[in-house]
Amino acid sequence: MTFHLPNAAVFGTINPTVNLAAFFETVSQYCILISMAGVGLETKLSAMKQTGTKPFFASLFASLLITVLILGLIKVLRI
Repeated sequence: MTFHLPNAAVFGTINPTVNLAAFFETVSQYCILISMAGVGLETKLSAMKQTGTKPFFASLFASLLITVLILGLIKVLRI
């Protein structure tokens, strides 16, 4: 989706066309980056040690399984 600014001559040499899809994609990438950093900064390794290795490996296995399933679906559906 492209948005054309009215009366573009006012802006001089600036490109009057704004690609909204690219803009919002960039904004969403920064939001994901900030949220992942927030999650990482809130992780307490001492609490993870107290929980034990079983939940850690269970979540690791689940994450890997979901990753393999999604990549398989992408390959099968040719997305």
